[in-house]
Amino acid sequence: MRFIRTAAALLPAFFLLACGGGGGGGDGGGTNSPTAAAVTITESNAMAVSAEAVGSVSNTESAQAGAGLAAGVQVDPASGGGNGATRKLAQSLRAVASLARPTAGVATGVAVDQTEACPAGGTLRTSGSISNPEAGFTAGDSISTVADNCRFDDGAGGIAMTINGSFSLTVHSGTLGGMPPFNVSFSISMRNYSVSDGTETIVFNGDSRFDWVANSDTDQTITVSGSAFASAAGDRPVVWKNYRQTLVVNGLAASSDLDATVETTNPRVGAGTVSYVITTTTPLAMDGSGRITAGRITVTGANNSAVVLAVTAPDTFSVQIDTNGDGGYEKTQTVTLAELQAQL
Repeated sequence: MRFIRTAAALLPAFFLLACGGGGGGGDGGGTNSPTAAAVTITESNAMAVSAEAVGSVSNTESAQAGAGLAAGVQVDPASGGGNGATRKLAQSLRAVASLARPTAGVATGVAVDQTEACPAGGTLRTSGSISNPEAGFTAGDSISTVADNCRFDDGAGGIAMTINGSFSLTVHSGTLGGMPPFNVSFSISMRNYSVSDGTETIVFNGDSRFDWVANSDTDQTITVSGSAFASAAGDRPVVWKNYRQTLVVNGLAASSDLDATVETTNPRVGAGTVSYVITTTTPLAMDGSGRITAGRITVTGANNSAVVLAVTAPDTFSVQIDTNGDGGYEKTQTVTLAELQAQL
């Protein structure tokens, strides 16, 4: 299955992304920025707002990256699990979790405090409690790791990477790891967690909760929620606040919804950093070829100004614009997904 991506795919729903050639980062403070002023939706910015909204709701990178913690489980069979940055993150989480979990010599319920040599250099220190290391991470388990130039040359999906910073995992219910069927809830936290492949360094900060029901490889539901998430579209950051997104996989089809306050610096939307609220009335449905075939989204700005997008045909939308918030629509037009993506 191929899911729709924005120009730079949204990253996991608890992270602030900062990347650059061979270095770098940032501390992720952008997710704690003051609330931006709500933008008034007008006929001139409605298409840009609509483009961001469709890109956000249809993007499933957050769920796929979180799923990377479960070895052997693939949420998106045809696409390979996301764009390059998200794939590196998922593979790094899997590698770190595998190294952090001792396979022998740890008694049930005993606290873990160990420092392991990473496969290609550097170290990973792990502390916390793992009830049964051989069973995977189960309800009540909680670990914190600190990576110090921890290198994996070919053990993380074939991508050489160097990992630094801290990653924490808490399992609330179920068992994380193994093949479906399973039902698991877990939270993860990252602080200055960086993944470098020698040409690009990506730094992640933030927290999120995953509630994941997998009846089979092709029957899964993942809900991701949190207080703040930031991603980059080109050079422009986009922040989700107080968000909740659900991805449902059903055979070769899927649906995705998102409720969130979005902060954006897209100059086509407004000057400086502005915000609007996305409400998914009907989840966006995507068929096996990745086309959006159904769904309805409402975006609300200042003074109840709004734009409503409804799918009328595959990858085609009716866009209704209410600039004064009176519940009437001053303009209605039909646009294609390609025309919306040109606004990003």
